[in-house]
Amino acid sequence: MGTINRRTFLGFGAAGVALGGMRGLPGLGGTAHAATPMAGDKKVLLIFLRGGNDGTNSVIPVSDPEYYAARPTLAIPSGQTLDLGNGWAAMHPSLAKLHELHELGEVASIQRVGYPDGNLSHFRGQRYIETAEPGANLADEGFVTRWANLEMSGSPLPAVSVSKEIQRMFKGSPAMPHIPSISAFTYGDDAAAAKLAGNAQSGLRAVYGLGSGALREHVNESCTAMLSTADLVTSLPTHSPPPEYYPTEESILDSQGLAADNWVSNYFGELRDAVRLLKFSQARVVGVEIPLWDHHGNQGGLTGDHPNHLHALAHGIRSVRLDTLSDIWNDLAIVVISEFGRTSAENGSAGTDHGKGGVAWVIGGNVRGGVYNCDSNTWPANNTLFTDGDKWLAHLIDYRTVLAEVFQSHLGTAPGNLDTIFPGWAGLSGSEYEYLDLFI
Repeated sequence: MGTINRRTFLGFGAAGVALGGMRGLPGLGGTAHAATPMAGDKKVLLIFLRGGNDGTNSVIPVSDPEYYAARPTLAIPSGQTLDLGNGWAAMHPSLAKLHELHELGEVASIQRVGYPDGNLSHFRGQRYIETAEPGANLADEGFVTRWANLEMSGSPLPAVSVSKEIQRMFKGSPAMPHIPSISAFTYGDDAAAAKLAGNAQSGLRAVYGLGSGALREHVNESCTAMLSTADLVTSLPTHSPPPEYYPTEESILDSQGLAADNWVSNYFGELRDAVRLLKFSQARVVGVEIPLWDHHGNQGGLTGDHPNHLHALAHGIRSVRLDTLSDIWNDLAIVVISEFGRTSAENGSAGTDHGKGGVAWVIGGNVRGGVYNCDSNTWPANNTLFTDGDKWLAHLIDYRTVLAEVFQSHLGTAPGNLDTIFPGWAGLSGSEYEYLDLFI
């Protein structure tokens, strides 16, 4: 079939698709890319860990005896963890490449992140995080879209979801640009091209597996989002990092000690595309995701599926630093978050179940690194892991606090706009809503 170009994609959009409320196309009335990395503008890379990451085995309270009592097979021996320098917390050894950045003072590891009345449903938990409206079960507009409409009005490309399906944080009216893979547009990937360039209804059904009942709304949203990105991705400057930075081939994954699974190669492909957009386009917020963090059984302690996930996450983050160090690294903040943590005690299947408080990371050249909410003062020994419902880790910091500080202190969002981006923000009070002073 050949490469999809803008003309082909516009033809696809004309095949009976309603494109109401479409944001201006990049390249029409504005330049959406540059020939050199766009240093100077502050940018954010959002990495969503779908499924509920086990924060307790990620940033580990090694000085709390209760941790070892609650996890007889999953606990990481203190002698094999990576010290975080405060006499209390350590990283899982599979996060070694992230620990390198911690040693440089560029990683804020934030324990006990959550929200009031934590919900144990993946679907609601993810919705709460991505819409920044905990408890609003029908909310669907993402906080990134609200930010873009307030702070980036008129920009042809304020934010991009780089993922199989558009992430909810980028949904709204209109949705932010969305791209499953830059290679589908620019490198002649015939299988992806066939899905994207054929008849609008059958093409989008193939991509998203939709039946006719849900088609109209999804076509409007997803086709609009992808169409508004087409002109950009066919003309972005070449980005050719070393293949070991973002490995997608089995042989290279093996050589890096990474699991040769589809989710791993998909993550690295998304990450490579995200960095290309952050470097060479006006996009200031780009999101990717890693699936399959729901480890109810055979989670793994030192080795296994959860350690494999941590290894891939850390490998990718260090690669982003290596890839951007000479241009945008000091202007970039990476935010890593999941919908909730896990149960404090391991279950009978050598895994963990849905929980409450978890871990978030903020990483970058302008970040004030350190450990937050995992020290002898904020984590009393033998009296912390089961403080929510006798099963879960109670949260100390609201996830919206982390996001709001990133958007205000790093991106420069007007404080008066935060209440719209994070609905109800102005009415929240208490220590869980106080900024952590994450940026230098």
